[in-house]
Amino acid sequence: PLPGPDICGPGTKKVHVILNYKGKNVLINKDIRCKDDEFTHLYTLVLRADNTYEVKIDNGRVESGTLEDDWELLPPRRIRDPQAHKPEDWDERAKIDDPEDTKPEVWGGKRGGLEGVKSGTIFDNFLITDDEKLAEEIGNETWGATKVWG
Repeated sequence: PLPGPDICGPGTKKVHVILNYKGKNVLINKDIRCKDDEFTHLYTLVLRADNTYEVKIDNGRVESGTLEDDWELLPPRRIRDPQAHKPEDWDERAKIDDPEDTKPEVWGGKRGGLEGVKSGTIFDNFLITDDEKLAEEIGNETWGATKVWG
């Protein structure tokens, strides 16, 4: 999956910026508010080779920083304790069946809470490029040309 801004539900009105790292989706740990009106907006995520990023709304920066500071991509740094050791009766099996485990009575296989929930947000016109200037120009030429100034 591609990284990028995503608006989360009408209740929070929050821009989710999620990176997929080593097969895991990791949410930004900053609170970025989306535009709360009925107009079209341009959302841009810039990821740079120096591990910095910038989130723009309508070609204006709303957040920036470093990937290491603003996502929990790396495990917390740990200092090895030379006194720590596994108990003698440690079970090395990766998975252990739970004899008490049962399937819930209501099991539809559907993603909870998403059936029929409509946010009213439509994403289209995606551009993936390594040229920040080009992205800004295309944003101004496309979204900018249709924006209703009010």
